[in-house]
Amino acid sequence: MSVSAPSMASSALSGMLHAPARSTSSSTRVDEASRQVKQDQQKVDERKVETERKAQAAQQANSELKTAKAEVARDQAELNTAKTKAKLDVYT
Repeated sequence: MSVSAPSMASSALSGMLHAPARSTSSSTRVDEASRQVKQDQQKVDERKVETERKAQAAQQANSELKTAKAEVARDQAELNTAKTKAKLDVYT
């Protein structure tokens, strides 16, 4: 039994010596995963900013298009009024 006890102690000691290596390896993997998550989050944040910028640009373009269409409609109405007046002038 005395032989068994030292080998158990050796096994326990051996396990303790290797445990930090696993812990360090695990910690390294966790650090790497955390770094990757931060990079991915940064990419997502950058895409959100870009998407928001594009959405604002699209909104501005849509507003400008509506304004231009309204101007065209006014110009068309003025043209139609002028044509009608010209026809009346010709017939009178």
